[in-house]
Amino acid sequence: SIIETFGHKIYSRDGRLERRRLAKIVFADHALKHQLDQIVHPYVFSEIDRQVRELPEQQRFPYILIEAALIYETGMDKRLDRTIVVDAKEETRIKRVMVRDKSLRKHILNRIKSQMDVKKKLARADFIIVNDGTETELINRVKFIDRLLTIMASTE
Repeated sequence: SIIETFGHKIYSRDGRLERRRLAKIVFADHALKHQLDQIVHPYVFSEIDRQVRELPEQQRFPYILIEAALIYETGMDKRLDRTIVVDAKEETRIKRVMVRDKSLRKHILNRIKSQMDVKKKLARADFIIVNDGTETELINRVKFIDRLLTIMASTE
């Protein structure tokens, strides 16, 4: 379990997991990140499977979208029909995470280093969404892929 592997230091006084504290630890040490992955990923896979199985039978969806940061790193892509990679320039991604998570640049760079190279992800993706413009541009790109996936699902 996480507590057995990393101890109580990564939990707040009220028992909540301190994700930032855990991230600082695991993204600075490849072996610890691997240990965390071995604990978390089987649970994530089983939870995704459960949620898909429990979708109401009467609801019809042209496709199911699963959002996960480590689709290729975990091998999850082998369980999916198609993959989408959302990409932006590295500096843009770093700045966005710094604002979103209030993280230090060095911690974000450690996290990036622990992931598969973006070029490899782009080469494996079925679809690529470039997120380098306005929110409206991003929405339009997502809507375009949605239309494509809906059409593809209706012909399979």
